[in-house]
Amino acid sequence: MEMKPLGGRYEILERVGGGGMAVVYKGKDRLLSRFVAIKRMRPQYVQDETFVRRFYREAQAAASLSHPNVVSIYDVGEDEAGPYIVMEYIAGGTLKSLIEREAPLPAETIVSISAQILSALEHAHAHHIIHRDIKPHNILLTLDGQVKVTDFGIARAVTTHTITEAGEVFGSVHYFSPEQARGGHIAERSDLYSLGIVMYEMATGEVPFAAESPISVALMHLEQEPPRVRSLVPSLPQSLDNIIYRALAKHEEDRYPQARVMKADLLTALSPERLHEPIWSPLESFDATRRIDLSALKNASSGAGNDRAEHFGQDPRHDLSGHAVGTAHTAYADGTARGIKEIKNDARYELPVEASTDTDGDATQDVFFKPHDGFLETEDDTPEGEVRSKARLKDRLVTVWQKAWVRRTAVIVLTLFVFMMLLNLGWRALSAAFIVPDVELPDVTGEPLEVATKTLEDLGLTALMQNRFDETIPEGHVIEQDPAPLTVVKRGVSIDLVVSLGPKKEAVPDVIGRKIGDIQPLFAAYHQMNIEEIYDDTAPAGTILRQNPLAGTEVVPKETDVTLVVSKGQEAFPLPSLVGKTREQAESMLLKLGLVLKQIREESAYFPRGFVVGTWPVKAGEKVKSGTEITLIVSSGMKDDALPFEQPVSVLSESGKETQVRIFLTDARYKEQAIIEETVNGPKEYTIDLVLAPGKDARIDVYQDGVLYLSKVVTYEEVKSSLSHERVEPPDGPPGGGSPADEFGPEPRAAGGEG
Repeated sequence: MEMKPLGGRYEILERVGGGGMAVVYKGKDRLLSRFVAIKRMRPQYVQDETFVRRFYREAQAAASLSHPNVVSIYDVGEDEAGPYIVMEYIAGGTLKSLIEREAPLPAETIVSISAQILSALEHAHAHHIIHRDIKPHNILLTLDGQVKVTDFGIARAVTTHTITEAGEVFGSVHYFSPEQARGGHIAERSDLYSLGIVMYEMATGEVPFAAESPISVALMHLEQEPPRVRSLVPSLPQSLDNIIYRALAKHEEDRYPQARVMKADLLTALSPERLHEPIWSPLESFDATRRIDLSALKNASSGAGNDRAEHFGQDPRHDLSGHAVGTAHTAYADGTARGIKEIKNDARYELPVEASTDTDGDATQDVFFKPHDGFLETEDDTPEGEVRSKARLKDRLVTVWQKAWVRRTAVIVLTLFVFMMLLNLGWRALSAAFIVPDVELPDVTGEPLEVATKTLEDLGLTALMQNRFDETIPEGHVIEQDPAPLTVVKRGVSIDLVVSLGPKKEAVPDVIGRKIGDIQPLFAAYHQMNIEEIYDDTAPAGTILRQNPLAGTEVVPKETDVTLVVSKGQEAFPLPSLVGKTREQAESMLLKLGLVLKQIREESAYFPRGFVVGTWPVKAGEKVKSGTEITLIVSSGMKDDALPFEQPVSVLSESGKETQVRIFLTDARYKEQAIIEETVNGPKEYTIDLVLAPGKDARIDVYQDGVLYLSKVVTYEEVKSSLSHERVEPPDGPPGGGSPADEFGPEPRAAGGEG
């Protein structure tokens, strides 16, 4: 089933990432209609107070910050599944992804990204918050290149307990500072060291320290100097190499004191005058290397050396470094070159020898050395000198061992050595006792949930499930898994499975009574929409009368056809001819047809007074709907030029046989008007009433069984001449003789119309 919104407003849409402690989802804030990122603690840590406290600490640390380069915290909540954090959603990627795709990055990109990270750190440090886990995975990049620092999961306010909590050391080992590796006090410069690692990785594509075990990497942070960036990427400006190397200084005092200072230096790194600046290196501690002119030893036996030593406030038996000299001064104060070779070949000494000639022309030798044991020897190449040298070396070793500080140092070193060996053996034994076997994850995507769960359980793994609608994966099958297939994990860990709910169903909307033009977007996602139109006397045209499926039915839209029955409105019908009807007859016909009489308009015509001569705005034979208003045009009397005339017509049909007779009249009143329609059983005589006028002759068409039997034309001039100008009284009824036609009268022919 669909997951309930968190806090009644946050809808989880999809998983976008995850770490060791939490999983991050893309969500939507229904109240503010915006996308958010939702971080949920993994279920196995919900009951661990330490992790829950650390989870809330992240929210508190980030919520106290308001900066364009820090991911904003919107809300914090907790439900039956544990705590969650709602934060700003960044629709981009991580810096780690950019490095993996494009490293080494251009110097300009390194400067831009690093300066924004420093702005975020400067803001956090100003609020006394140390991030403690700066790494590319926690640096987000928006689509327009803006940097957002996230994951303050192990950040803490600066206190004397900044680095450790319950004996734990936090952070990612490849981005540790030396003080983090030691478990010591953490300050702002620790974040700058981690940023130096990030910059190193941006510039080279790799971290400066990498090894098979985290302990080895931590020791490298403590003991080894990283390779200079320019040794790997010669094109990098020396100024940027210097900034990275200073950030990676082992001693905190050699790093930048603040993020603000480092950013100021970084922003000028690409200036032309700085591109080839001198190589920066940390200030070295006091170097005990000495330069001694052997000619100064010539007067050692006469006390000159003693006077010099006393001038500097030293015991005359010690050299400038404070070490005992003893007979070495007196035995070889004659200026000879004896003993130099012995020192030069002794691995304890670093003795480059330079020969020069003083102003007197005597040969002198300048010896540069680091007095490891405080003695200086010159060389005696004679056999006797070699014997004396070995004797002196033995005496010197005895003398050295007799010194208390040497004995103490030797005991401490030996104790430390034994302790480290025992610690190493104990660590190996403990690891062997608690080691958890590795398991290679199988691919269970696409499998039914029961099969996938059993497969994981057989390997000693636990399945954690969440549901999601999917258009392609069948319901109850696995859509995806995390970690990915073939990943090597420890037995007993939990594997996240996303299980398909099948295609998302939705309720069919209720559209009955709505206009068809308004609802079509509602069915845009459906497989097909079918429309059936019918006439309906009550619903206006375009109104939906019925629907299938019924409203509220749960369906998968893309698999569903919907059928809508739509009203065409009232059915139109041809208006029958009212011409030749009396006014009363016409009004009665309009009422029965559902038409409305709007008004009566009189005008002179070729009909007697009171007979209908036409309709408006709809003429006979044209389509009309119920409720249409009709105006009747009624004769006010015969026109002066009207000439009535009676014309006999004979129909000679076969006796005893039914014959359909239809007679059509065209004269001053009608145009192909059917005036007689009947069935006869033999011959019959008809008298047809005609009305002629100047230019309006008459024609009578007689049809028998649908075949034209007689067509008779009677002209106005012909009738007028035959009557010798006698006036004939107009007939009292409609043409055709006898009483007026029945209420509806004969229908006009399709080709006919009103005159």
